[in-house]
Amino acid sequence: MDQERIDAVIFEKQLEYIKAQTFDEVLSDLKAVVLLPVTSEIPEWATEMTWRSYKGYGVAKFIADMANDYPMAEVGGSEQSRKIHTIGAGYDYSEKELIRAAKAGVPLDAKKAAAARRAIEEKLDSIAWDGDTSHNIPGFLSYPGITEYTVPATGTGTTKTWSTKTSDQILTDLYGIMNAIETSTDGKEKANTIILPRVEYLRIKQKRLSDYSEKTVLQYFLDANPGVTVDYLDNLAGAGASDTNRFMAYNKSSDKLALEIPMMLKQKEVYRTGVNKWLVPMEASVAGVIVYRPLSVAFGDGI
Repeated sequence: MDQERIDAVIFEKQLEYIKAQTFDEVLSDLKAVVLLPVTSEIPEWATEMTWRSYKGYGVAKFIADMANDYPMAEVGGSEQSRKIHTIGAGYDYSEKELIRAAKAGVPLDAKKAAAARRAIEEKLDSIAWDGDTSHNIPGFLSYPGITEYTVPATGTGTTKTWSTKTSDQILTDLYGIMNAIETSTDGKEKANTIILPRVEYLRIKQKRLSDYSEKTVLQYFLDANPGVTVDYLDNLAGAGASDTNRFMAYNKSSDKLALEIPMMLKQKEVYRTGVNKWLVPMEASVAGVIVYRPLSVAFGDGI
């Protein structure tokens, strides 16, 4: 009997001693639902969502007694729409598979369900950050109309990368991207969240403020800006112009932006697809990220 056949027999009969712990694949972080506001107020049956923006216009003036020539104020508005799409994945099993898995102590159906759930969650995460051009869904990382912060080339050799910058120069960039939002909106918008590529997040988490301070760049910045959160996102690596690293600042509030998921992940009813086979479908619906106030978001490339 060849080795391949021997291995198959051993797997089929199982070993008498099986480790209680299964060594499953280590999966990457899915951070869209953590870093972005998520709303599900749209009904599950909806096929499209619409939002409106209004702006008031009017200038007051001095008027005389008994006057009736009051300057009129007006309101203008715009309307935008986005289609809602269903995404799905599923898993199937036969009666014999379940029996064999039970005998072997392996929760086959649970592991298959987890794999299908993960597939949908990964798709939602990808849509949130990168969008989907085939369905006209823009991603948050390159959303149209957001503010660009020009990273100063003050590093060694007139570079922008943080690996060549001093602690003070990195702090200038952190403050700079936040200030870009506030100054471009005359203080109407303020950032409360900054996201960085993982390597740059770890850099400021470990880089000391100076030779005379035990405090890191990140600690100093957070202490000086209570209420501001700094986190990492792997998708930002190479997301900038010419494949450079991008970082972003924004106001994490659902009235500024939101990942719209009308139907959160739902497992549908099991149905038979064969004489001895069942399929379990899973679905979710998504409109993607919508930035209702684009000037509340800023990005910078080259760090």
